[in-house]
Amino acid sequence: MSPRFTYAGRLERIFANILDTLFLAVPNLLLVQLMGPEGVVLIAGFACYMAYHTYFVASAWQATPGKRLMGIYVTMADGRKPNQMQAFERYIVYVLPTLPLYTSVLPEQAAQTLFMWLSIVWFAPILFTDDRRGVHDTLVGTRVVVGKAE
Repeated sequence: MSPRFTYAGRLERIFANILDTLFLAVPNLLLVQLMGPEGVVLIAGFACYMAYHTYFVASAWQATPGKRLMGIYVTMADGRKPNQMQAFERYIVYVLPTLPLYTSVLPEQAAQTLFMWLSIVWFAPILFTDDRRGVHDTLVGTRVVVGKAE
């Protein structure tokens, strides 16, 4: 029998994302102060975000601090806790729509437009589907739910 889930609401997911962005603003500002605004800080910032999301989602919390404050958690489709690799994969797939912003092949306006459209396609299912899974959740097999499934 498959587990029953109460899917996280749209607003809870948005507010959790805002909270996580605020929590990560401090280390990113410190990186810019220490390293300057060059390309190295982009890599360091990406590593910081990746570590944050991977560590917390795969931890006993099953949630980033923002998600935890909102009372929502990440589970695998069958209710299990994500392991480190699954949490890492979820984050990598989550950031895929941002890749056009980091290319020098596309003109800046084209990259921004492509990013916008990819983001809409990537995250709109959260707003319009019953299980509120974005493309990243669907591809990796995760769900964001109220309360832990385990």
